[in-house]
Amino acid sequence: PLMVLHPLVDRGVALDDGTWMQIPVVGISNWALDQSKMNRMRVTYRGNPPVTDLVLTADELAYKYQADHPHANITTDWQRRFAETFSRFVLETGPGRTAEERQ
Repeated sequence: PLMVLHPLVDRGVALDDGTWMQIPVVGISNWALDQSKMNRMRVTYRGNPPVTDLVLTADELAYKYQADHPHANITTDWQRRFAETFSRFVLETGPGRTAEERQ
């Protein structure tokens, strides 16, 4: 997947008038990056978000979806369960772990 971005990061993009412009690219990944990818960008590592942040994010997504789709019936009891399950999954699998390590 990052191979697709290499030309954009290295050369930029051609504009309609034929000029080239370099563009910033934001990539979000839960996998470790190797040195060849990190030398092209700024890497910021963040820890796993707390469950409360995940619940707030899910609440906001549900609210926005409901605003755009008024006939959708979205309940709010699933957010905490989903956030707790997701958090447990991330902690158990860990970024960059192989399938064998997860078992």
